This record gives sequence, C-alpha cells and structure tokens, in this order.
Amino acid sequence: MQNKLAGVEGDDENELFESALQGDSEAFAALLQKYRPQLKLYLNGRICGVLRQRIDSSDVIQEVAVHGVGSAASADYMRTQSPLRCLQLLAGHRLYEIFRYHLEREKRDPRRERSLDDGDSSTMALARLLADSMLSPAQNLLQAERILMVHQR
Repeated sequence: MQNKLAGVEGDDENELFESALQGDSEAFAALLQKYRPQLKLYLNGRICGVLRQRIDSSDVIQEVAVHGVGSAASADYMRTQSPLRCLQLLAGHRLYEIFRYHLEREKRDPRRERSLDDGDSSTMALARLLADSMLSPAQNLLQAERILMVHQR
C-alpha cells in the first residue's frame, strides 16, 4: 500500500490504474487521492448553484470512492482513457445521479426552497413563509388570519 500511495509516475501509475480497473480498492483509493485536487476543480465547475447549497465536490468524490469503477464493460472502456479522465467520467456520472436525486423530486425541490436569512428573522416572517403566496383576494384575507393565528401561538 505504501508504494501505491507514494509518488506514482509513468508505468507505476499505469499499473496502479490497471489494478484499480481490476477491482483493487486500495489502488482505486490511491488514484483518487492522487487526482483529488484536479477532481475538485473539475466538479466545482459543474455543480450548479442550486445544488451547491446541498453538496460540494468532496461529497461527489466520496460517492465515487464508495461506488468504485463499476462493471467489467465500463472497465474495458476506461482502459481507453487516461486515469484522470476515467476519474472525471466516474465523478461526472456520480454528479448526474446526485443531481437527479435532488432536483427531480417534487416534494423537496431545492429550487423551491426559501432562505430565512432575508434580514427579517421574526416569527412573523416565518409565518409568512409558511403561508401560501399564490392565493385569490378572498383567500388572502384567510391567509392573513392564519398568519396571525400562527404568530400568536
């Protein structure tokens, strides 16, 4: 393991890459460690603003570490790539899966989330956020009454 984590260059890197593709988790971890700064830069440029509120590049790299290379078919394709490009492809796939998990949900869509840090952190502001803002004029009156009821409790 120490050889794998030490400075890896040229043929040693290719051997490490091949070992990782064959399922050696220590070799895969060593490659991830070696290319972590480049992967963070790669991912930081691809994580959109809304998703950035929930995850960062380290989360994605951790997911890549947990899932590994994948199937033998993908390993055959990965052999045609450089080690860094292989890790970028894996990280991009993980990011896509995380994106789908967080943004293709209707109940907790981060695009609908509202920050409470708008300068008015009173209970009245919270009551306004909890009340529905898409109401008719008649429902606005009911909404105002609900806000007062929530605020008074």
